[in-house]
Amino acid sequence: MFATVQMHLDTAKNPRYNDWTMVKAINSAIVRVVEDRIDNIKTPTGYSFEQVQRVTDELRSLVPNPVTIIPTNTNQLVLPADYRHALLVNATVSGVTAYAKPIDHLTLGTIDRNPFTRPKADNYKFYQENTHINVLYGTGTFTTADLTYIKNPNTVSIGRENDKLTGGLTVGVIYAVYEDCEHNGVVYNTGDLFTAVNANLAYGIVVPNSVLVNSDVPTILHEEICLVTCSILNNSVDDYNKKQSTDQDIMKD
Repeated sequence: MFATVQMHLDTAKNPRYNDWTMVKAINSAIVRVVEDRIDNIKTPTGYSFEQVQRVTDELRSLVPNPVTIIPTNTNQLVLPADYRHALLVNATVSGVTAYAKPIDHLTLGTIDRNPFTRPKADNYKFYQENTHINVLYGTGTFTTADLTYIKNPNTVSIGRENDKLTGGLTVGVIYAVYEDCEHNGVVYNTGDLFTAVNANLAYGIVVPNSVLVNSDVPTILHEEICLVTCSILNNSVDDYNKKQSTDQDIMKD
């Protein structure tokens, strides 16, 4: 992804950005693209996670296996550390397991007035606070809940400046090629991995593979993320926003 961004920016009119700036822009782009998909899930008139195969494919690697949570303070579910957005909450109250429907805070003041929407057995509701989910279930004993959620994407990193090496490699350590290099008579291209057999580089720059943090967003989104990154770096997000507006018009049609 880092090399692709560099390729897109490799024109005379673009300045040379330092690594920290580029990585920060990549992480901002990842969040922006993922949030764009999540917003469509959250919008009642939009498409849901399972309804559109494209969205399923684009977010699948960000959906861990469901976690079972034991409630605290009667009805609170403490969110996992990597939580970003809830997809499904199945609550078990007095032995009855049922889907809990998400509601917003504006609904809380009126939900008990309507006997058809009031939380009760097999008609559970939930709303989210900062660090937890509150499940509304009426009467009974709330014992467990299974939460399916979208996690936060990895924060991409290529290490620090002093991780870049032009020599002094450690035998047996795996290195990632930052700039085309030659090691032990073999030429490697940017992005390649190799295991050092001696301490020398004929030319080029490498970093230990252990310092890299790769994106866990599906590869189907990588090209879009790279283009958004370039827009961020060039302070030209308007084109990306226009593209999103066009996509929404297409979905409406």
